[in-house]
Amino acid sequence: MTVSSNPPAGEPSIQLKKIMRDLHLDAGLPSTRDIAKGVMAPARAGTKAKSISHTTVAKILNSPHMASWYHLEAVAGYLQGDVSAIRQLWKESTKRGGHSGQEIGEHASQPRFEIPATLPGINARQEELSEEQIQTRREYSEVELGLFAAYEERASIDDRIAELRSEVRQRDRQLLENDIARLRQRRDELTEQVARKEEELNALREDIAEQNEELKALNGVRADLFWSWARDLEEKLTAMKSEEG
Repeated sequence: MTVSSNPPAGEPSIQLKKIMRDLHLDAGLPSTRDIAKGVMAPARAGTKAKSISHTTVAKILNSPHMASWYHLEAVAGYLQGDVSAIRQLWKESTKRGGHSGQEIGEHASQPRFEIPATLPGINARQEELSEEQIQTRREYSEVELGLFAAYEERASIDDRIAELRSEVRQRDRQLLENDIARLRQRRDELTEQVARKEEELNALREDIAEQNEELKALNGVRADLFWSWARDLEEKLTAMKSEEG
């Protein structure tokens, strides 16, 4: 699906959200994990890929106007959207949302949060965010373990290649060259695997940092609400004492 030159009527942010949902639907509703893997897949073909996690993809599909262009462009491109038209809507929505409208750099990340205005809303979002962070940290640990395993196997292969080279005069040269070629191929596969996992870890680190920043913002709003409540209560008590007097 591509975005037409005449996008649906309404606020730019609403138009942008509808377009991204339509793209997701036309693509067959792939999971956020599949989209994240697809965005990072070009690295295996020798082309430039962008690091992104499945939680970031979910946020982009739900609130594309609040995403950085770096990530939104990657997801929109993967879903075969009209990137130039989507970029225009993104710029308009960020301007109307109070942002300066300055284009976010290729590797910049500027999270913006929709902070609830009530204590029940803050409590619900904090609980939800805590669960998200537990899942993110669990995924981070799994990816990190896989990365360490790849490092270890690649180092073992390098050692084995060195050993085989020392056996050149003791074994049939062709058989030895075949062994070396096979090990080199596996080492190259592991190098690609290491690169992908490092990209995933970087994306997950960004998610954890953004989650921490949102939790901090939620706590700030909570403190303001409590302060307002305490001030109102004090004024009411003062007024009651004045009436009794």
